[in-house]
Amino acid sequence: FSTRQATTKDLPLLPSIFNHYIIHSVISFRLEPINVDFFETVYASTTARGLPFVVVTTPTTGGEQNVIGYAYASPYRPGYDAYRHTVEISVYVDHRYHSVSAGTALMDALMGALRTARVPEPTRFPSKLEEAPRDVADDSVVNSERTGRVRQVLAIMSLDAEGRDGGHGLEKFYARWGFEKVGSLRSVGFKFGRWIDVSMLQVSL
Repeated sequence: FSTRQATTKDLPLLPSIFNHYIIHSVISFRLEPINVDFFETVYASTTARGLPFVVVTTPTTGGEQNVIGYAYASPYRPGYDAYRHTVEISVYVDHRYHSVSAGTALMDALMGALRTARVPEPTRFPSKLEEAPRDVADDSVVNSERTGRVRQVLAIMSLDAEGRDGGHGLEKFYARWGFEKVGSLRSVGFKFGRWIDVSMLQVSL
């Protein structure tokens, strides 16, 4: 497998990968299939913020590269600028390529890119921060070289009780990149006639 930054030419290939999970699993809480417009919006928003959107490919008989998965990081709670150093990741592999290291290749590429990604600063800091006492607005924090970098990465995943290890298999997968479970949301999703829990995983860069 090889990985690279996604381009707009890749986007029409992604709905079929995602729609499989929408239709056949609780991995996504979406109930209706999406089209390429969804990925065009996500791609534009992600890349405009300097965040990675990567694909994993495999060679075809014609020598071209076949896209078999994608991953991207999006702002956590966009519009709330105090969260600007935190992102949430999405990772999907064509269901026909499970357990062949395609997901590992995607995660390696995504996490590597996040370590050097820059996040946009707000137009100005709140006046309360500017007026805060030294122990609150410490220059070593506010003005450090890491201020403009991604610091926290979240993976928010549904728990499929009928899946591998009762839905906890993905937690073990993410743990390979240092993710730890930091919380749970109980019965927040309803799909296929059953209530579904969500796990929140986090790693600091």
